[in-house]
Amino acid sequence: MQVNAAKKKIDEIKEAIDAKKVERESSTERDIVDQEEMLLFKSMQDAKKDYRTIFEERKSNQTEIEYLMSSLDALRQQLVNKFEEWYHQNYTEQEQDKQPKTPVESEEKNLEDPEAVSYYRAMEHLKTTKSKSIKRV
Repeated sequence: MQVNAAKKKIDEIKEAIDAKKVERESSTERDIVDQEEMLLFKSMQDAKKDYRTIFEERKSNQTEIEYLMSSLDALRQQLVNKFEEWYHQNYTEQEQDKQPKTPVESEEKNLEDPEAVSYYRAMEHLKTTKSKSIKRV
């Protein structure tokens, strides 16, 4: 994790600056900053700049990841919906076709009354018409 490494570097530089400050205060030249301490301050500024850059990049990446995850969830839901629609169209109609056959289909030749055949055909037509109108709703 780059962010943690950058933060650790800032902390180390801060400790070095604090140690220099304690050393300077114990000496007679309290207000004079030596070259080493100036380099530490410069390193601190650079480390903070690096930290901000890395943090902003991480934040941007995190936003992009969240967007991609929500897109993925939406696409998964769309896939499930399309599958359910496809399944319903292909298999529920076939299941209706596999229902027990009416006398028209199974025993049409064995019926003695020709009006019964017409009656069963009309009923079958009515069932399919109703199921098609229900699917449209």
